[in-house]
Amino acid sequence: PDNIESSIQTNLITKKLVSKYFIDRPSDSNKGTFGKTFVIGGSENYVGAVGFAAGAAYRSGVGLVTIAVPREISSMVATAVPEATVMPIDFFSGDTHPNITVDTRSIYEAVSGYSSLLFGCGIGLSRQSGRMLEDLVLSKMKLPSVVLDADGLNLMSKVTNWWERLPCGTLLTPHPGEMSRLTGIKISEIQSDRQYFCKYYAQKWNTTIALKGANTVISSPSGETWISPWFDPVLAVAGTGDVLSGLIVGFMAQGVSVEESAILAVYVHGLAGDHFSKTVGGSGMFASDLLRLLPMCIESLKKETICEI
Repeated sequence: PDNIESSIQTNLITKKLVSKYFIDRPSDSNKGTFGKTFVIGGSENYVGAVGFAAGAAYRSGVGLVTIAVPREISSMVATAVPEATVMPIDFFSGDTHPNITVDTRSIYEAVSGYSSLLFGCGIGLSRQSGRMLEDLVLSKMKLPSVVLDADGLNLMSKVTNWWERLPCGTLLTPHPGEMSRLTGIKISEIQSDRQYFCKYYAQKWNTTIALKGANTVISSPSGETWISPWFDPVLAVAGTGDVLSGLIVGFMAQGVSVEESAILAVYVHGLAGDHFSKTVGGSGMFASDLLRLLPMCIESLKKETICEI
């Protein structure tokens, strides 16, 4: 009956649903037409994460990506992703700088001209990174739409009542371990009812959550929930989460809403993994393999055709 449909808040993500989320790309466009994404992350132990995220943002169709990383790895990142612009970040601590200092003001001034912000990929758990999270993302500064991923979430879990300080329009992308740290609930319990916990905390924290894993669950603050049809173990490899976050923030920069960006990115990401699994094999995929498949998967969805690449 028609009156029942309006009360249903759980949706399966389908090709038909996501195909209408893409923005038009006029023939007289320039790089400014499709937004700009700012990625903050990286550390000496995790140089590749920001590269995967930036590459995925570009593959989503965004016009420009800037990566802000610690100065000591900036040249490596610039070489790995020559298409992106790179902003070196200086961290100070020790005898000459007794207080941890991060030039947050310069970062904020740079971010203010961008359409979306991704924080956390490969950033590590240093005190300097934690300070930057609090002084930038959890401050009262006006920011573009924010995606928080990886160690950005782990750092945030250490901040008391962090959800009260989140910018409006923030998306969290935890895997079960990160969700456990954010909530204090055991991973096994979260995994036993992923839909419930994702929906409950999206409402409690008043933010959108994409709980990653087999059949990724996305919930909005209103309680509306979307479930991915994909559950391929080929995606269970380091770096694929960074690719997903980059896709999300790239779609957001182009003007797609927060929830729709998450839904669209999760479906495209899973479709690329499914294609690799069917054509190459069920294991052995690099995160960089996903980057090469993304444009073809996106194009197949725009045409509402079965992805036969």
